[in-house]
This record gives sequence, C-alpha cells and structure tokens, in this order.
Amino acid sequence: IREWTSFLSEPDFRNFVVDTHMYVMMAGPRLDLAGYLEYVDTTFGDTIREMSQQFPIMVGEWCIDTKAVAAQTLARNDRIDYFRTVGAAHQRAFAPAIASSYWSYKLIGDEPVNDLWDFLKATELRYLETR
Repeated sequence: IREWTSFLSEPDFRNFVVDTHMYVMMAGPRLDLAGYLEYVDTTFGDTIREMSQQFPIMVGEWCIDTKAVAAQTLARNDRIDYFRTVGAAHQRAFAPAIASSYWSYKLIGDEPVNDLWDFLKATELRYLETR
C-alpha cells in the first residue's frame, strides 16, 4: 500500500478507495500465537493506520487462517481461544479502514480448513465474535 502514496494524490485522484487483501498466513506457518498477533498489529495495523491518513482504505479480503501447524492440534476450547484472539487482532488492526470484508460468507464443503475462510462457520464455531 505504501507504494501508492505518491501515485494516488490529488488533484488526479479523488473519490476513490484503496482495496487491499491482508492474510495473516503470509507470515508463515511456524510462528506462535504471539508472533501472529505481532504480525497483524505491525504489518497490518501500522500500515492501515499510516496509509488511512493519505487515502481511504478498505480491507477487501481477510480470514483467520494462520496455517499454523500447532493450531490444528489444539483442544476445542484452546482452538476457539486461539482463533478468537487472531480475529480480534484483525478487527483492531482494521479499525482505521473504512470497511473490511471477510473472505467468504459461506463455503461449500466440510473440510475443517474451510471453517477458517467461511464467516458463517467461523462465527458458529465461536472463532469470530460479531458486533
């Protein structure tokens, strides 16, 4: 997003929104929860806070799939806590954006990995809190 600051300036650009897609899994599968939270806060949060001062930002896609191997083996309640924490970190980081959109409202398929990309399923499993 930072590379757009000099390009997207008035008077040439008015009435626009920058759409960015931010995926925590890009941090890699080997981080612990604290590492993912730091990644979301600094890579996503700092960027959105800074760039939203230059132009309006929408996070057009995101999800809570960290691809962390350790997360897949957690007990049910620990898994709920893990993904709720990841989701809450995203919501805090995205607060300066004018909007955000989860990757998909509903996916077809029963594979457990889909639960992390499916907003409806993630809320039903209590992985995400809705406001």
